[in-house]
Amino acid sequence: MANSYFDVQETNKVKQHERLIEIEAFFAKTQEEASINIKTSLDYATFKCKINQHADAIPCLLQILDERNSYVPINYGATEMSLVDDNMQREIESIVGNILILPMAIYTLYLLVGTYIQTDQKEEAVLKMSIFETLVAAMKPQNQCESLCLMGYSYQALDMHQEAYHCFKVVYSRNVSYKLAEENRDLCQAVLLSQGITLESKDATEYFDAHFSLPEGAEVEDEQPQEGVTVSIDSERFPLVSLRLGPDQPKTEDDSHTKKETEMAEPDLD
Repeated sequence: MANSYFDVQETNKVKQHERLIEIEAFFAKTQEEASINIKTSLDYATFKCKINQHADAIPCLLQILDERNSYVPINYGATEMSLVDDNMQREIESIVGNILILPMAIYTLYLLVGTYIQTDQKEEAVLKMSIFETLVAAMKPQNQCESLCLMGYSYQALDMHQEAYHCFKVVYSRNVSYKLAEENRDLCQAVLLSQGITLESKDATEYFDAHFSLPEGAEVEDEQPQEGVTVSIDSERFPLVSLRLGPDQPKTEDDSHTKKETEMAEPDLD
């Protein structure tokens, strides 16, 4: 429904306002009836970000991160093009099949970092980046590239261009046909060089080598998460990483594919 807002020409402000009222009423009703699902909440938050009402999006995004199933993959394609931001549009356009598959928590964190920046809460944005980094690092390599790109965009928004450079560098090194990653890497490189900053800072290089480098001779399998299937976590490398961000909940038999239900903690890299 939020897409309909952007179907109206921008010059027709009256009609856009009418659509905005309809969307707000629909979201309020679903909340009141407790019939809202997590994807609807995320679409609503995305819509709020798109129309620059970032402060309104924050509570919704935080609530999504508390959901037990926030790591389920979601698809973004042509239908969502008018709803998502420029970075997401470029990612969708560049990927084979024009369908971008991301864990919901990753996209939520991407939006949340952006909203904190837009509302002058940079410290909160940096704090969320630590969760962002941990979750992406814990994903199996074949599922990391798209999430690494979103992490790179978030670093760029925080003016952390060395870290952004490494994100896009890792993606391009794994997939040389990922031309958008190459463009973004080169853009970060140009910014750093213009500032007289070395590309290969010791801290950033060591961090990305530790978390994202593949064993020598290893290849990334050509695998994408399928809709409705939890994104794989490499539990052998990162045994302490929780697959959810909310408070403790009892584990059920249905959770057998998500083995680790511990509190969020830094990966044990030893």
